[in-house]
Amino acid sequence: MHIDRTTCTKWETAKSEPSIDNIKRLVKKLDVSYDHLFLQFQDKKTVKKINEIVKDKIRF
Repeated sequence: MHIDRTTCTKWETAKSEPSIDNIKRLVKKLDVSYDHLFLQFQDKKTVKKINEIVKDKIRF
């Protein structure tokens, strides 16, 4: 996806948010629906799990 490590860290720490284009890419790369992606961010344990999945699937 060509996302800079610094950018990903800013998303994780809520210092910035991904663009619509990057959200579309994440949904496609993770093979999940938009609803699923956003609903998962309500639970901090799940957010940590999603971050691990993203880091595994996206090569920096």
